[in-house]
Amino acid sequence: MRKVSFFMKITIYILILLAIVSCKKPEIRRYQAAKVKSSGDLAKPKQGISWDIPEHWETLPPGGMRMAGFSVTEGDAQVEITVVSISGGGDPLANLNRWRKQLKLPEVTEENMDPNLSTINTGLGLMTQVKLLNADKTEGMRVAILKYSSVKIFFKMTGTATLVDKESSNFELFLTSLKHK
Repeated sequence: MRKVSFFMKITIYILILLAIVSCKKPEIRRYQAAKVKSSGDLAKPKQGISWDIPEHWETLPPGGMRMAGFSVTEGDAQVEITVVSISGGGDPLANLNRWRKQLKLPEVTEENMDPNLSTINTGLGLMTQVKLLNADKTEGMRVAILKYSSVKIFFKMTGTATLVDKESSNFELFLTSLKHK
């Protein structure tokens, strides 16, 4: 019969002891998940900024890249307002041409950028904005871009041209209400 060394015996005893100690009774653990936000909370902005929205704007749940979303319906006409935060955000001409393409409008160049480009002053600084209308004047879009911290925040209203036009003053009030939390 072979002798087991002292160190081997100690190692075996330690392993047995560890096995016994590690076998505890199963415990019931409780976890708390955050409650689903009420629709009023969904209208609250992220990124350390705040804003006000008109009472008739319906809040849409955030999703994907969208920080916030709102909709307005009037008869058959509908607009959707989205707030998207993007790190980087591309150059203004590329963004403008992407939006023009969404409305089936031809691209523009740096020399003939859309004459509807303008700026708007907010509590967070100047924003660049554009107003677009498709060729048959049935769809419209307003987009404003805010450089904030290390991101660009895009505020975009799209939909039926008549309602985009009607909601433009509310969209502008929404943009001018932007401020630090």
